[in-house]
Amino acid sequence: MTPPALDRLSAAALQQALDALARYTAGSPRGPLLPLDDAVAQATTDPASARELQTRLLSLLHPDTPPEAREYICRQLILIGTAPAVPALAAFLNDPAVAHAARGTLEVLPDPAAGQALRDAIPRLTGLLRVGAITSLGRRRETASVALLASLLRDSDEPTATAAVAALGDIASPEAGAALRAFLPHAPAVLRPVLADACLACAERLPAAEHRDLARELYAWCQGEAQPRHVQSAAAAGLARLAPAG
Repeated sequence: MTPPALDRLSAAALQQALDALARYTAGSPRGPLLPLDDAVAQATTDPASARELQTRLLSLLHPDTPPEAREYICRQLILIGTAPAVPALAAFLNDPAVAHAARGTLEVLPDPAAGQALRDAIPRLTGLLRVGAITSLGRRRETASVALLASLLRDSDEPTATAAVAALGDIASPEAGAALRAFLPHAPAVLRPVLADACLACAERLPAAEHRDLARELYAWCQGEAQPRHVQSAAAAGLARLAPAG
C-alpha cells in the first residue's frame, strides 16, 4: 500500500521527479524537482513515506549521479534521513564536491551511527575535509567523540589541532573539560586563543555542583597574564559566579 503522504502525489509524477534528479546539474531547471520537494515535506510527518522516499533517494546517491543531484539528496535527508542513510553519506566524506553536504547531514542525524561514521572517517581524511569532520563532531556534542578529539590536540597539523580544541569546547561535557584541562600545560602559543574560547565555553556549561573544581581550573587558566583582557574579564565573571553566596 502506498504511504499516505506519497498517495497525494501520483506515482508517475514522483518517478518523473526522481528521473529529473538523476540528471540534475548546475544548469538544470529546478522546476522538475518541485514534486519531490513537496513529497519530502509531507513525509516529515509520515514515517512510512519518509522511509520509502529515503530508499528511493539513496538509490541515486552514488558517484555516477551529478554532484548537484547528490547535494540535493543530502539536503533532503536532513529532513527525513535515518540510520540506513549513514553509510551512503559517509562514502562521500572524502569527495570534495559533496563532502560538505554529506557532512552537514551526518551532523544533524540523531542516530549515534552518524557520529561513529564521522569518527571512522577522520583517519582517512586530510586537509579541510578532515577539519570539517572534526568540526561536525563538535557540533554533534557527543561525549563518545571526546577521546578521539583529545588524541588530535597534539596533532602536527595545526588546523587539525585547532579544530579539535574548538570541537571539545562545543561538546562542553565534563569529559571534554577534563581533556582540555590535561592539555593546558602542553598547548603551544598558536593554539591559546582558540583554547581560551573552548575553556570558557566548557566551564560555562559544566554543571556547577558536580564539576565546580574543573570549571575553576579552566577559568583560572583563562585569567593568565598572557590572555587578552576580554578573556580575563570573562574568566573573572565566571569565577565570581562559582563563588559561594553570602
